[in-house]
Amino acid sequence: MRRSPRRTLHRVLAGLTTAAVALTLASCNPDDFRDDAPEGPVSDADLLALIQQIDHVSQASLEYVPYTFENGDYYDAFVTISDDADPFCVIDQVHAILWMGRITTVKLGVTTGPDWQDAIDQDDIGPSGLWSNGPELAERYGPRPEPGSNPTPAPAPACV
Repeated sequence: MRRSPRRTLHRVLAGLTTAAVALTLASCNPDDFRDDAPEGPVSDADLLALIQQIDHVSQASLEYVPYTFENGDYYDAFVTISDDADPFCVIDQVHAILWMGRITTVKLGVTTGPDWQDAIDQDDIGPSGLWSNGPELAERYGPRPEPGSNPTPAPAPACV
């Protein structure tokens, strides 16, 4: 059985294309996949300061993690609260504050006391890059502030 020159050429081109794609991906640096979300109407530093001011919060950290090939971008937030705090109220207040920041998802860890007696972790809560739940968050926390405005989070419904 004899192959036609056209079919042989097609196989060679398909093989070369596959090899070129593989070499291109292999030469990529993880930084090539980063797609940082622009800072939101309220800066990350101001968001952290607001989180630190929540009643019953003794420690807080906030980091924006840019997009990587494995994960989308997100806020990585962590708070330590006093034993007498309502954790759901604190969680809602943190989300109300982060709603004023970047358009991204939120990973939030909440513990009580320095010895981590109780821990609550939430992953992928908040507006995604596609804002699939943005309308619900706007209804819950109000409109996002204008850039440069005085950051004032909406009252958190879980605290009422």
